[in-house]
Amino acid sequence: MDKALEYYEESLAIKRKLLPKSGHFTIAKILNNIGLAHSSMGRHAAALACYTESLQIKRSTLPDESHTSIADSLYNIGSTHFSLGEYAQALRVYEQSLAIYRQLLPGDHPNMAELLNKIGLVCSHLGEYERALRAHQSSLKIKLLILPMHHLSIAESLNCIGVVYGDLGDRARALQYFHESLGIYRRSLPEHHPECVEILTNIGLVYLNAEENERGLEYFERSLRIKRDTLPHDHLSVANVLGNMAMAYSNLGLTESALGHFEQSLKIKQAVLEPDNPSLLFTVECIDSLKKQISSNSKQVTP
Repeated sequence: MDKALEYYEESLAIKRKLLPKSGHFTIAKILNNIGLAHSSMGRHAAALACYTESLQIKRSTLPDESHTSIADSLYNIGSTHFSLGEYAQALRVYEQSLAIYRQLLPGDHPNMAELLNKIGLVCSHLGEYERALRAHQSSLKIKLLILPMHHLSIAESLNCIGVVYGDLGDRARALQYFHESLGIYRRSLPEHHPECVEILTNIGLVYLNAEENERGLEYFERSLRIKRDTLPHDHLSVANVLGNMAMAYSNLGLTESALGHFEQSLKIKQAVLEPDNPSLLFTVECIDSLKKQISSNSKQVTP
């Protein structure tokens, strides 16, 4: 990808010399490609700068906003805000993109389905679960019209809907959608594929939130076994499952097991996250709380 980025930047330098300084649609296209390259390498701030300049040029060269190219740029900008955790900004830009797509594209266009799925994800992060559910359901409705029933993109939407129902506390519907999604994934993917493992974790979380901790542990343990077989030992996904298991053990009153799993989770998080990361700090708080609890229990049983 670095080679591609180098090529695009050389091309941009040449075009800037040859084309009008006020901007040219060709330059906008190159800037968009540079933004995509930066995004693929996790350089989201650099990507955002490229997408924004590309959009500015498009707006100065196209007759009005009603152009799919502008909607595409807005989509890329929204996705970058999403990657940066700037969910309110992402939603605002996604909605602008959606408004243009709705003017220009048929209601069952794949771009509409993808954008509605993104809006659902953003709304979930903002805690707007009913709105997220409507967006994911609209996305699924389009996918069911244009894709085979067992397409992986349909499984993705089913999983997203399951997550939202879980957030809304509707355990039965969450489990229904997770199992439907898992069934599709298993038709096309191996058992150890990340998408299958994610759903096992999601099912475990539903049981954990319903205080069915032993059932939750069953799914977390399956997920952890696969992740340890397929991912680096210090992968953040491994740490997250260990943390989920620790919560389940804590709820069951198995404080020593909970502490051990939290400590394993913390060790990984300390290796891959910044010291002020909220997930890392939460794990530290849980460990401190459990240690105090164990110490207090020890004093109470001392003769």
